Amino acid sequence: MYVRICAAMGKAKSRADIQKAYRERKKLENAEAFREKERQRWHKRRGQKLVKSIEDMNEREKRVMRRKWRQDKSEYRQKLKVSKASTPPSSDEDHRKKRGRATLARNQRKAYRTIRKLSVKLTDQTRYVEKYKKRWLRLRKMHTISKLSSGIDVDENSNRNHESSVSTDVSNASYLDAEPDQTT
Repeated sequence: MYVRICAAMGKAKSRADIQKAYRERKKLENAEAFREKERQRWHKRRGQKLVKSIEDMNEREKRVMRRKWRQDKSEYRQKLKVSKASTPPSSDEDHRKKRGRATLARNQRKAYRTIRKLSVKLTDQTRYVEKYKKRWLRLRKMHTISKLSSGIDVDENSNRNHESSVSTDVSNASYLDAEPDQTT
């Protein structure tokens, strides 16, 4: 009786579906008048106690209603997040305004600060490496002198070649803690 057959879909529409479609069409035609009419309809239904407000509900009904509101809000936020993620950013003037002179200048100052900090850090690290390289060379020299004084023959050319191939890597500096050999 209240069921119409939708020719395009081949599915039956209930009376509620027909009313919903009608309201959607009316809403699109004249939005402001439709909202005012719905507002009056809501107040009329509230006056007849067909719709309960949260203050008219008992504790159990309040919990159920608030749970429903939380779920609806959560679904709404998820839809917003998905739509925002899938929508590409607009290339309007708004986007160009964001990249004004002030923003570019700020980014440039930030880049210069970063470069300055990294330069200082690099200088400190280079100084640190050089310090341990010198320590190692001095220890090596003392070790060679101690061998010479003890009478062990040391080839000077091999010692020079070894010194020139010294790496600046000081991560494995366990040899700095060791005492030079005192072989006699």
